[in-house]
Formats: sequence, structure tokens, C-alpha cells
Amino acid sequence: ALLMSRVRPKYLGLGIAGLLAVLLTIKAVPQLGYWRDMEALTAHQLKFQPTSPIFLNNRAADRMRRGVVDPALADARRSIELQPDNHAAWMNILICLIRIERFDDAAELGKQMVEKFPDSDNSLETLTKMLQYRRQFSEAANYAKRLHEMRPSSRDDKLRYARLLILSGKTAEGLAIFAADQGKEKLTGLAAEEIEAQVFEQAGELKEALERYRVLANRHGQRAKLSQSRMAWIQATSFDETLRQPARAFELARRTLDSFASTSVAVPAYAYDVLAAAEANMGDFEQARKHIADAIIAAKRESNGKLLAETINRKKLYDEGKPFRTSPPALTGVPTYAVR
Repeated sequence: ALLMSRVRPKYLGLGIAGLLAVLLTIKAVPQLGYWRDMEALTAHQLKFQPTSPIFLNNRAADRMRRGVVDPALADARRSIELQPDNHAAWMNILICLIRIERFDDAAELGKQMVEKFPDSDNSLETLTKMLQYRRQFSEAANYAKRLHEMRPSSRDDKLRYARLLILSGKTAEGLAIFAADQGKEKLTGLAAEEIEAQVFEQAGELKEALERYRVLANRHGQRAKLSQSRMAWIQATSFDETLRQPARAFELARRTLDSFASTSVAVPAYAYDVLAAAEANMGDFEQARKHIADAIIAAKRESNGKLLAETINRKKLYDEGKPFRTSPPALTGVPTYAVR
């Protein structure tokens, strides 16, 4: 009592308030952990509002996050029945259909969505990527054009549209976009033809790309060093076993590398990288490790961050006695779920 009488009322009040805050924090921490569990949270929400389209879609998103696709699809569809303009629920249905590889249904739904939600770049981009993955290049180009018009400042959108134009046979239009991107009036000759071949390679159309590179190498000889290297790369690393011929790739890569010896130009990183890949696929990991180290040094000299990261990762493979192989085209960059 004597002690309390000596404590000023102001400080006594602060002390009690502080104690209450601590007690409330101790009580709140378990609750915070509980509500971080989205499954528990959405179950609680729907217990009190079972027909809430937002809460139904939140549960759909959580189920998609956990890989429970069929119930997620049912939740998202119910959400749309209750709120037809719930764009997030439409997106979740589209993503679910893509995940279970019902691509025809996904394409039909995606086309409905871009008309129903004309300002949604998410649905337009997802549809474009899916059509490209399905090799429906002409249709994909049409939607890529709309996406480019919607986001004119996006270089990725612009070049995606250019690539799809080339893949769908509208080569001149596609090359015009590439030329403008490079600050040139026009691309012709070897430069234009190598871009075309690279577009097919990047799309996973390796047989077509390989044939184009072969024609360019035969026609232009040592001027087509890049084409020679890309030929060797496909033959060394292709995911398609029918195209993989590492011994031929090695001879071509070695010849390309040697051709730089007669010039004042430093050997580029890609030339070392291709040679190392061919050697690794032949089982000669000692030489592969030597040449991938040269590729890393050259990539640093060229300030080529992307290739530097790739060559460092390939070095790890070669150190483990594993070759590098490319992967088949994959549908990437699609959202995993949508919430509102």
C-alpha cells in the first residue's frame, strides 16, 4: 500500500494499460496464427455467409493454392452464379481448366472473358499464352495484338506479338516490329532470316528451326556463325531425341569456335557454352567444365547477365557429371489463382 501510494496516478494508469496490452497480445497471437490458415478462415466466413460470392471465390482460390482443383472449380462456378460479373471467379475457372488440361473448354471460356471483360489484361494475356502453347499461332496473334494495344509500353507484349506474326506466316509484319524495336528502318538478309529461325526455336519448333539454321549456314558460310552455333545447340541439347546428335554438334561447335581465331573478335560466351554442352552430352565432362568456365568469363566480359546465370547453372550440372538438356515448351506465366 505504501508503495502504491508513492506511484503517481499518471504512471499507474500507463502501467495498467501496458499490462492489458500484453495480455491482449498473448490472447491474439494464437488467433492470428489460426486466421493465417485460409482454409479455416474461408470456412468461418462461409459458415455465416454461405452464399457470399466473394467468400466462395476465396475458398476456390485457397483450394487451388493447395491443388484441390475440382472443388475449387465448383466454388468458382457457384460464385459466378451468384455474381456474374465476378472477374476473379471467372479467372479461377479458366486457370482450373488449364490445370486439368481441358484446353478446348479453357479457350472457349477465355474468348468469352475477353469480350465480357474487355479491360482485363489478365484474361487476355492468359488466353494468348494458352493459344500459343497449343500452337494456334494465328488466333494467338490476334489476341496478342489486342494485348499490345492495351499495354503499348510493354516491350514483352510487343515482341510476343511480333513472334506470333512470324509463326503464323505474317513474316514481314513481324520483322517490321523487330526492326523498329532495334531502331532500324528494316531488317533484311541474314539478320532477318536468323531472327525468323530464332523465333521458331524459342517456340519449340526445333525441326523447323534446325532446317532454317542449316540453310543459312550453307548459304552464308562463316558469316552465319550464330546459325552454326544454334544448329550445334539444338543437336547437342534437344529434348527431342531424334534431333540430338552430340558428336555432330561437337564438330560444328569446335569449327565455329576455331573460326574466331582468325579474327580480332574475342570468342563470344555462346560459342564456349555450345561447345561445353556438346562435350557434356558426349560424356566428356572434363572438357565441358573447362569450356563452361570460359563461357562464364566471356559472359562477364560481355555483361550478359542472363547468359551468365545460365552458364553458372550449367556448370553445376557438369560438376555433378550431368548433361544439360532443353525442356519441351511449357505454359508459363499463368496466374495460380485469383482473389478479390
